[in-house]
Amino acid sequence: MTYTAFLDLALGLANPALGLVASGVGLGAVFLVSTLVVMCAAAIVVRLLNAPSLDMASRSQVYEQ
Repeated sequence: MTYTAFLDLALGLANPALGLVASGVGLGAVFLVSTLVVMCAAAIVVRLLNAPSLDMASRSQVYEQ
């Protein structure tokens, strides 16, 4: 459910935003902006994959504080 909500949100916001970029700067800028967004998303994925995971015991300690 969450995946489809975020996908709908991304498609609903990205397409008009990229349309504004294309009409203002040109079609080539759309590819640049898209590349920057993908690189930022990849950096977030790498950071999350390298983050220490919390086991159930430490999760309960974090929420109790």
